[in-house]
Amino acid sequence: MRGAPRRIEVEWIPQEVLMKKNVCSYDVGVRFVLGCIILFVGVNLESWWGLVGLAPLATAFAGFCPLYVPFGWDTTRFD
Repeated sequence: MRGAPRRIEVEWIPQEVLMKKNVCSYDVGVRFVLGCIILFVGVNLESWWGLVGLAPLATAFAGFCPLYVPFGWDTTRFD
């Protein structure tokens, strides 16, 4: 029998910052459009680089960008 899963602690990032929405609605729109364009071009050119378009789409749908955390950026103040 296994115990309860352990919670992963990241010491250099405060717990209240992890997965908190940090992308504003304008940013979400730009990420969605660019992600779709990159994905569309990659599929039409039959290139694996089209998968790069999934990153902006994922961050647009999640409303969270992990690259913003180390810099302390939060674009939700512009909403």
